Amino acid sequence: MDRAGLGARDRYRRKLTLKEKRKQLLNGVRKAMEEKATIHSMGLTQQGSWTKWKEDVLPPDLKWKDLIFAKNPRLISHQMNALANCLPTPDMKFKWGYKSSAICPLCNESQGSQMHILSFCKVALLQGRYSWRHDSVLSTLEPLLRSYINRHNEKKLEPTPRRTVKFIRAGEAAPKQSPR
Repeated sequence: MDRAGLGARDRYRRKLTLKEKRKQLLNGVRKAMEEKATIHSMGLTQQGSWTKWKEDVLPPDLKWKDLIFAKNPRLISHQMNALANCLPTPDMKFKWGYKSSAICPLCNESQGSQMHILSFCKVALLQGRYSWRHDSVLSTLEPLLRSYINRHNEKKLEPTPRRTVKFIRAGEAAPKQSPR
């Protein structure tokens, strides 16, 4: 990785203690087990969908405390199902045997997968379905912000006293000031 030689800064030590050997061996076994589990997950159609995420996309942080004390359990359920790609979309209903077709009900062109419905459907884009949630959040915040801005604008500004800097010539003593 760099130009440092084998003996640089404890990278390579010929005589490892028994504890260090065990630690290295355990780390190697752990890494091999994780690789094996990841490879197995890649072969699973539904449960392995997380392996196709890009590296710069992180899954949401699902803390146990947030899951237990969630104000809306349906929202948590929806989020968990969306992560596992188990939402009742047309293609999933087709796989589960509830529908005879997996076609998107809006555009009638492509497969109605979760990704298609949430991001790629041209009809939903033209109807403004993707921006609706964003706009509804803004419309909820707007009255609060308007009242705050109006209250702020109605306040009269009090003039602040001008502070001047008095320069002292070289060799003169500074006038004594009272502490502020």
